[in-house]
Amino acid sequence: MKKSKEQIVGWIFIVLHLVGIAGFSIEATQALFQWLTPFNLLISLGLLLWLHPSWNYQFVLLSIIVGLLGYLIEVAGVNTGHIFGDYTYGETLGFKLWNTPLMIGVNWLMMIYYTSAIAKRITSARVFQIVLGATLMVLMDLLIEPVAITFDYWTWSGAGIPIQNYIGWFVSALLLHTVYTSVENRKNSAALYLAIAQLIFFAVLNILRTI
Repeated sequence: MKKSKEQIVGWIFIVLHLVGIAGFSIEATQALFQWLTPFNLLISLGLLLWLHPSWNYQFVLLSIIVGLLGYLIEVAGVNTGHIFGDYTYGETLGFKLWNTPLMIGVNWLMMIYYTSAIAKRITSARVFQIVLGATLMVLMDLLIEPVAITFDYWTWSGAGIPIQNYIGWFVSALLLHTVYTSVENRKNSAALYLAIAQLIFFAVLNILRTI
């Protein structure tokens, strides 16, 4: 029964992101789907955590710490320019505190969760899980960045995306994966579906924006 739940939620992830591709690709619905972005993040993370194999106080505390650390890293990054480079957040990710959308903490936790789940499928060695998880985060960010700029998630002050962004992203992901993996090592198959759904979403939108 648990397996079927994971598969059902997995297909929900894929359908949500396919609908998102359509919505972002049609000019008449772009504004609506930009507004819906925070809700998609909350629904995706909520479904993912709903299927977490073992809920306990330790996992709740860990999730809060990872999400909060991700948010605070972004606060420092956007207000100083020293971590990722000089960038500002747009309106797509919703309400901002200290020039940083609260949803960015949700996004960090979600991405740490699913890249960690993939890393655990590939290796049982925690050091390699941490490094692989951080590497997967950077690879995903390569896809996210052009789409994020196009749809007002955030913008860079320079002509392009600085290499500092990817270095800062890797180091930050390395830190958060170290925190997460040192405590949590259970698997959730639905996380792989979410990773695939996000990969398809950003890859297709990258292709469409160049046509």
